[in-house]
Amino acid sequence: MRKCILVALLAGLWAVLSSAQDGFAVTNAISGLNAPTCMAFAPDGRVFVGEKGGAIKVYQNGSLVSTFATISCSTNSERGVLGLALDPNFAANRFVYVYYTTNNLSLSAPPTPKNRVSRFTELANQAVPGSETILLDNIPSDAGNHNAGCIRFGLDGKLYIATGDGGSTPALSQNLTSLAGKLLRINSNGTIPPDNPFVGTGNRGETWAYGFRNPFRFQFRPGTLVPYIADVGQSSWEEINVGVSGGNYGWNLHEGPSGGAGFIQPIHAYSHNGGSRSVTGGGFVGNRWPVEFQSRYVFGDYVLNQLFWVQVSAGNGYVSNGAFLGVSSPVDFALGPDGAMYVVSLNTGTIKRVAYEPTVASVSGPQALAGGNAGQGTVTLEFPASAGGQVVTLVCSNPSALQVPASVNVPAGQYSVAMPITTSGVNTNTTVTVTASAYGQAKSVNIGVLRAGIGNILASPNPVVGGNTATGTIVLDGKAGPSGANVSLFSGNPNVAQVPANLQIPAGSTSGTFPITTAAVSSVTHLSINSTLGASSKAVSLRVDPLPMLVNSLVLSPNRIKSGSGTTGTVTISRPAPDGGQAVKLSVNASIVYLPATMTIPAASTVGTFPITTGAIDYTVTLNVVASIGTSKRVATLTLDPCPIRAFAVFPNSIPGGLSVNGQVVLRNAAPGGGATVVLSDNSPATAPQASITIPAGQTTGNFTVLTAVVSSNVISTLYATYDGSTRTKQMTVTNVVALHSVNVTPTQLKGGASATGRVVLTKLAQSIMTVALSDNLSVLTTPSTVSVPVGSNQANFPVTTLPVANSYTGTIIAQLNGIKRTCTLRIDP
Repeated sequence: MRKCILVALLAGLWAVLSSAQDGFAVTNAISGLNAPTCMAFAPDGRVFVGEKGGAIKVYQNGSLVSTFATISCSTNSERGVLGLALDPNFAANRFVYVYYTTNNLSLSAPPTPKNRVSRFTELANQAVPGSETILLDNIPSDAGNHNAGCIRFGLDGKLYIATGDGGSTPALSQNLTSLAGKLLRINSNGTIPPDNPFVGTGNRGETWAYGFRNPFRFQFRPGTLVPYIADVGQSSWEEINVGVSGGNYGWNLHEGPSGGAGFIQPIHAYSHNGGSRSVTGGGFVGNRWPVEFQSRYVFGDYVLNQLFWVQVSAGNGYVSNGAFLGVSSPVDFALGPDGAMYVVSLNTGTIKRVAYEPTVASVSGPQALAGGNAGQGTVTLEFPASAGGQVVTLVCSNPSALQVPASVNVPAGQYSVAMPITTSGVNTNTTVTVTASAYGQAKSVNIGVLRAGIGNILASPNPVVGGNTATGTIVLDGKAGPSGANVSLFSGNPNVAQVPANLQIPAGSTSGTFPITTAAVSSVTHLSINSTLGASSKAVSLRVDPLPMLVNSLVLSPNRIKSGSGTTGTVTISRPAPDGGQAVKLSVNASIVYLPATMTIPAASTVGTFPITTGAIDYTVTLNVVASIGTSKRVATLTLDPCPIRAFAVFPNSIPGGLSVNGQVVLRNAAPGGGATVVLSDNSPATAPQASITIPAGQTTGNFTVLTAVVSSNVISTLYATYDGSTRTKQMTVTNVVALHSVNVTPTQLKGGASATGRVVLTKLAQSIMTVALSDNLSVLTTPSTVSVPVGSNQANFPVTTLPVANSYTGTIIAQLNGIKRTCTLRIDP
């Protein structure tokens, strides 16, 4: 750090950039210290504090417990006790590590002041006499300043040590045979780890990184071995560096973001702006701070008496920076077990507690709830909750009437959270106060708990058949109070329905039941059942019906048919259908039978009919057809015999539009005398099957042709074949594909040596050039290998030549496009 005199002169010249930040509180955790420089938390919450003059003290809950040790050290300029660390296994080995500047009374003191790292053993809050073990000595302190002094254990169990350039010889930072201006790494017993970057090079093996001026404080990013190093600058820049094993950070050859070749640049640097600055490092915060701080490194400036932050990425890159809180002379930082950041303030002799403590801004809830009901309120903080959430304590003034949880947790980054509320039954309306508090700030809300009234009245079954008993239910809008709830009842038509005069609902209950006795009726009758409790009343409309409608019969005529044909069902009901008709539900236990889901018997009628159609099958099966009204049902059997058409097909079943396809019908039995006529039809203009085919007597198979039309998009057409009252279906696809319709030659007969003209014809106009492949089967016949049909046309000519022949030949010309092949013949004579 800079010399204390310079710091003292400048400290008063700089206004504190920010003395408060929303939701944060800065308080004294420990006071009465004499120039404190460093601190470390023990696992049990004790705090070890090092004072510049040599005293190391132990505090618990803000109170002094003991002086751990008083080290004889040099204290002029920036010398003294400068760093503290506890062993990662402190609970077992009680090791305390100290970085201090020696004097002639120090243990095994060097002839001139040097910085050293020693280990002590703690027992009952004091250093065991004679336990000092020197781990690393003779760290330069030539001019009294630039001693650095931060010591921290990494996750690898190694002790990392920051050293300055000694003050008088800045070039030592670049000298790898010197311990000055470095970040060192040793084992906890003082030996050198073999994986250090300069082991075996003839240089100091303790060195982990170098090229620092005065890296006064550093801290590891949580969960990593990446140290963030605050390096105090000379006259222009203060630096925050990310440590890299073997890295060179440039001092004394350059400082700040100057881009020196071969040096690691700081991720953040800020200018002196013509004045003086002194970065003192910092640390990362825990989840008791706001969400946005979870990726921020918080650091201080000794001269400015100010804390700042720099936001970093997951890859330790710079994102943004900003000013934070004003804290006097910050020189060391530690995250406490309570999630607060503790800052050593050298000039005030205190350790500051920097904590995020959003207090309660308001608590709200429903104006009133009926006793026994649940509701929801809202607790709102003055500022968003920290990353770990904010616990708010709740207290209720009358827990027998209204209950809330002992606390609620506001989620990270949120201002508010729901507060569940439950109430108990009360005899009289009651007002209850709910108080929410956090960090000593309390807010309250009054909620009324009301005596229960009638929330609803129900009747079941509804409608009810006259002569039967229904059940009435009173539902309160809360729980009955300790004396219960007495509900008055009466019927709007006592001749048809009777109810008791009252219903007593027990204490704590939310409902009660009562009987409704009905008389037989000849027609549907509507009436009301009424209830009253205090000032509240409710009524339910009850419908009383005559005896239920029944299905008397279900007849299928005929009840045995060939599959693929149809029949008719007839339903008869027990009495004439009411106005609007009587709906009857229909079903069947096979997907091959088709019938409506419901049929309606006309008003005043007792009979209705419905159609049944079937699909074609190849076996005999008996199925159940069901007609029902409510629980009343009738079942009729339907027997399906094999379809007289065994098979119905087209080959292929997908063809380009404009071509024809062949089909076949196969009968189950041979055609009778005179033959068997099968009627053909379809459901699409894209297909045109023959109207019918006649299969000769004694035969079972007949063939037919289906013409197709040119289509603009693929069309799925259904073909039907009907014979002897039964129908089979077949689907085929007509595709929107340019296909080869035909090939021909003119003339079809010529003498050898003469020429002819061939022509290919497509099913539709070509949208792009269509290339048709050509071939022939005679050596005396010559055709081109391809012919192209131009865009916008459906045909093209090609030349055909022949050789003189001694005998007559019949040649075949073959054209092929998109898998469709067409042929024509040519006679060649001598």
